[in-house]
Formats: sequence, structure tokens, C-alpha cells
Amino acid sequence: MLSPIYHKIRTPMTVIKGSVDLMKTEMFGVLNAEQRELIELAEKGIETLLTQMDESLSQSMPKVDSHHMRRDSDRRTTRGHMLCKQEVIALRDLLNRLDL
Repeated sequence: MLSPIYHKIRTPMTVIKGSVDLMKTEMFGVLNAEQRELIELAEKGIETLLTQMDESLSQSMPKVDSHHMRRDSDRRTTRGHMLCKQEVIALRDLLNRLDL
């Protein structure tokens, strides 16, 4: 029951995390001390939220046999690969629009 909600929140959080990580590289300019502090605060908040979500989901998941887990793992790997690919394309488009 939590799984669909988890994924609806996890996907945008992954995008936010990627954006924060990208800003942290200073690719778009040098960060001042206040900006760096805000980036670090955002990182900690994102990690805390993702950890809490993972723990809540794992506690709510029923136990399943290993065969079912293997199939589910394969689906997650495929979805994860697709999500990563989409993020790379989105970031590439953003960098192209910014002429970087």
C-alpha cells in the first residue's frame, strides 16, 4: 500500500538530490558560504527523508519467497536503469539550454 506513494515521492526526491549534487560541484558558479551551508542542509534533509521512507517501506512490506524477490529485484533494476537514463537526458538537456 505504501509502495505507490513511496515511488511518487522517491522519484522527485531523486531529481532534487541530483540537482543539489550538481549545484554542489559549483558547475554553475562558485558558492558562497551561505549557499554552501544551504546545500549541505538540503543534502542532510534529503538523506534523512529517503532513509525514513526506506525504513517505513521495508517495515510495511510482507515477507516473500526468494523467487518472487528475484523477479521484483529485476523489475526494480530495470526501472532504476530507466530512471537514471531519464535523469541523464534531462540533465543533458538542461546543460544544453544553459549552453554549458
